[in-house]
Amino acid sequence: MIEGQHFVDRSVCPHCGTIHEKATGMNTDQRPQAGDVTICWECGKVAFFTEDGRRRMPTDDEYRTKILGDQRVLAALAYWRRTKKR
Repeated sequence: MIEGQHFVDRSVCPHCGTIHEKATGMNTDQRPQAGDVTICWECGKVAFFTEDGRRRMPTDDEYRTKILGDQRVLAALAYWRRTKKR
């Protein structure tokens, strides 16, 4: 298992339907919390964790402020694009 990786309740990417059972924090060993951003390793789209551990689509406002407005998320997306091209 990757350092900082956590087993989480099974959840489905709301964009592509991929089932996820693990999550890795960007800069923390903390398990994902409601409202945390998550990137699907399969499709590279961003979702948010819900209170019950599922993943949901971002709202328009969240997309503007918490995705496009967060350099950490943009860097993680750029990393995903570079990694998936291999």
